[in-house]
Amino acid sequence: MNNHRFIIIICSFIACIGFFSCEEPEEDFEPITDFNIFETLLQQDNYSLFAQALTKAGLANRLETQGPFTLFALDDQVIESYLTSVGVDSLNDANGNELRTFLSYHIIEGTWTADNLADEGYLTSLNNESTNGSRISIYFEKNGNNLTLNQQYQANLMSDTTSNGVIHTVETLMSLPRLFDFIKYDDRLNDFEDMMVLANYTSIGPLSDTLTVFAPENAAFPTLFDTLEVSSLSEIPSNTLERLAEYGIADTSIYFDNLLEGNITSSLPERKIGVFIDSVSMTPYLQDFHGNQANFIEGDIQAINGRLHLIDRVLNPD
Repeated sequence: MNNHRFIIIICSFIACIGFFSCEEPEEDFEPITDFNIFETLLQQDNYSLFAQALTKAGLANRLETQGPFTLFALDDQVIESYLTSVGVDSLNDANGNELRTFLSYHIIEGTWTADNLADEGYLTSLNNESTNGSRISIYFEKNGNNLTLNQQYQANLMSDTTSNGVIHTVETLMSLPRLFDFIKYDDRLNDFEDMMVLANYTSIGPLSDTLTVFAPENAAFPTLFDTLEVSSLSEIPSNTLERLAEYGIADTSIYFDNLLEGNITSSLPERKIGVFIDSVSMTPYLQDFHGNQANFIEGDIQAINGRLHLIDRVLNPD
């Protein structure tokens, strides 16, 4: 690194750290020769407040470690809007813990670009402030170089590549999702969303709960309709819809990788959900009260108040 580049890095870094020296916890990190994510932010005029906010939140040193990371960066205008919304004049007066809550949700482990992202799916953020302490997920849909996060936040994948990851820009500060938010976001769960609305289960527990929801994909509902001899959700009696909704919810955190053969107690205590391990693939699957098998499509999707698993069958308790 030549002297000029070295001076730019050191001066910019000292200026930002000095501004919030009392807020930044010390962390050990491995030195990197080229510009890392945080150093890159320091050189961008329109992201100086974001760099200061990361420092205030105690996240700056994390973005200087080896990583790799993907950062969804917010420009100064977004940070200024946030400060106005919480009623403070500057980052000096902002709450560092609250900043950490929101900004850690904008950091993903791994390098995620237009080339290696699927058309839709979930990413795992560094935010671990869920009720079970697990890191909270982000739902994404990709269209070329445009990325929609949680069906409402627009990110640009024309990115700055750094020595320890990649920086994408996002237009708005992202809020943390609840379980039913993911059900609304994921188009694969449109029919399940309709069922939960008709059953008056749109809240799925308070934020203090730690729940697991087994959410059937759209393709699972024709089989349910055939079983109940109906052609749509609107023809199913309300008490049946309520039992279907309750049977797919467990009042605890269930991790896909930790599933063992046995029974899961649902929100209908008299109706257990069986867990079995396939003898060939050694992967777990579920079995409802009638002995019907439900396979996992995607698992361990984490919201503030619990986990979501996508399955290929509606679990039927009756």
